[in-house]
Amino acid sequence: MVLVIPKLISYPSVVDMVLPAGIHDSSLQEVKEVFTFSNRREFLFDGLVEGVRALSLACCRSLYLKGSFVSSKPEPNDYDVAWDPEGTNFEVLDRVFSEILPLRNSQKIKFRGEFIPTKMLHNNKDTGILDFFSRNSK
Repeated sequence: MVLVIPKLISYPSVVDMVLPAGIHDSSLQEVKEVFTFSNRREFLFDGLVEGVRALSLACCRSLYLKGSFVSSKPEPNDYDVAWDPEGTNFEVLDRVFSEILPLRNSQKIKFRGEFIPTKMLHNNKDTGILDFFSRNSK
């Protein structure tokens, strides 16, 4: 299998090695191969797969993964996913995805990470979630 996830790099303002800025297409299998190198990461990945499965059942077509999970951090707390609501069937979408408050505790309990619609602004500022997800910042 040819991997398309780029090699992690370092930035002066970031402690752990991270992906280069941008959006990098990949499969869940590739994410698993590159980023599940500890028990904690496997635990988080299992939750990610369940969240992806739930969004897939509702016909969500695009997901974007960010956070310390896609870094060299040995024990990330969780992961962050932006999901595109375009074409999503909201009648079958799990209600937990409608939780958009900053802490998204229901999502963390159910899926071990956070799922944010791409239509939202990051921290209620001018920056869209996809712009935020494609940058490297702490």
